[in-house]
Amino acid sequence: MTAPLIPMSRTAPDARGVFEAARQVAMGHLLVYPSDTVYGIACDACDPGAVKRVRRLKGCGVPRPFIVIVESLEAALALAAPLPEHAVARMRSSWPGPVTLVLPASSAAPAHVLSGDGCIALRVPADPLSQALLSACRIPLVSTSANPAGGRVPLSLDDIPRELLAGCDLVLDGGALPPASPSAVLRLSGDGFEQIRARAEEP
Repeated sequence: MTAPLIPMSRTAPDARGVFEAARQVAMGHLLVYPSDTVYGIACDACDPGAVKRVRRLKGCGVPRPFIVIVESLEAALALAAPLPEHAVARMRSSWPGPVTLVLPASSAAPAHVLSGDGCIALRVPADPLSQALLSACRIPLVSTSANPAGGRVPLSLDDIPRELLAGCDLVLDGGALPPASPSAVLRLSGDGFEQIRARAEEP
């Protein structure tokens, strides 16, 4: 069975399509969408059942943390433990944009998206579609690349395995994305951040 597909502009998102996507997410469903980096799978970060479905679709053999996207710095700060000023300054300078920061989580963060040491990976995306989805959903979203663990980076729906697409509940088709890679990942460490994953420069 193929998930319903809605054509969607990444720069001028259609309000009705965004509303339907938010409705699906609120029901615990999974969404394939063109993020500001690559095609991703999104779901309600606070819904353990939805997050478990994402893990299963990606072929993750054991529980693992996922990146959580939020609408604003303030929303990110609510999910992070009290932070030193240099960390908050880095958040301000990195967001919105394709940089994920791994930070100690607050008690408000959903436990099923945290790493084993109690950290949460947070990002505030810059693109109009992601911002529209977050505004409509009004909740933090898990956002992970729409590929099996270790698979090729998906820049179009054709790059996504059919069984993965079929395992989701709604697909937003934004056409082919420009060459890109997933977000850089930096982890708070002492007085600075250590790089966990670099983001390749776009050609």
